[in-house]
Amino acid sequence: MQQDSLQQSFIVTPKNLTLNSAAGSKDSVQLNSNSSWIATTTVNWLSISPNSGGNSSTLVITANTTSPTTQNRNAVVILNSSNGLFTDSVNVTQLGIPPSLTTNPDTVFLQSDTGLFGTINIVSNGSWNARILQPLFELSSNSGKGNGSITVKTISINQSGADIMTSVIFTDTINNLNSSVIVVQKALIGTLAINPDSLFFAPASGESSTISINSNTLWAAKNRTGNIRTATVIVNIPGGRIIDTVVVSQFDVSLNFALFSVDTLFLGNTSGSVSNFSVIANGNWTLAESTVWLALNKTNGTNTEDVTARAGSNNLFGAPRYAKVTVSSTGNPNKK
Repeated sequence: MQQDSLQQSFIVTPKNLTLNSAAGSKDSVQLNSNSSWIATTTVNWLSISPNSGGNSSTLVITANTTSPTTQNRNAVVILNSSNGLFTDSVNVTQLGIPPSLTTNPDTVFLQSDTGLFGTINIVSNGSWNARILQPLFELSSNSGKGNGSITVKTISINQSGADIMTSVIFTDTINNLNSSVIVVQKALIGTLAINPDSLFFAPASGESSTISINSNTLWAAKNRTGNIRTATVIVNIPGGRIIDTVVVSQFDVSLNFALFSVDTLFLGNTSGSVSNFSVIANGNWTLAESTVWLALNKTNGTNTEDVTARAGSNNLFGAPRYAKVTVSSTGNPNKK
């Protein structure tokens, strides 16, 4: 009698497994064997159940942890027969986590002043770049990797009268991801207070008083009295520090007068440059000037009027050039 020898079998299928990125993702392989065996792997993020047995069996391979990056990771499961005669293997791939890029908050609100900061948080598992669409703001950083935060800063006071709105754009060019945050700088709410409301002067000469202006924006003081006699206006800021004094001259009402709002007017060096001044008068007046390169939009008028001076040619002399304009009115000396 003859007894045939037992044919040894040791085959695992399939040879390749792909697991999702999340912890707990699993799949199985089938081992066909007629001997005892043991299964091992060299990585700690995989588990095998069962990891040993006899004869044929189904093995479940599980990812113990979530993929740490967007890149796939790989491992090998080795199966050996207990007698050491047979071996086989399974290649295991765990997918990387999906790339992501989000930002918060949706909108950053900043007040009207300069030098104010707002924070933007970035949640990302890749590299990112940031840019702002409005040059009136600055970013603390223009790039980064992974989670982080940056600040957006105002670099000027918003005196436009309306809120300024722009966006910070974040991009992950490798994974083709985008996110954005709206930035709003509120408009300045102007305040202006003058103290006192009225000034009273004693009859003696040399009397003076002070007007205080409290404001958070630009302001200008104009004399709208019409007639002219001499007085001194002192302008200061809160705290009492004197900024400047202005001497105001008031003529007697019975006299004709004509004078300029400025002593000196400056024009640019190119043809067509313009600047404005006023003739302050209480009657008819005439302007005169003798240069060929200066043009006035009017040479006569009545009472107070604005005048535009225009350069008729480029100044190619390498040094300033000068023109003299004279105003005259009936009964009043020429003013230059």
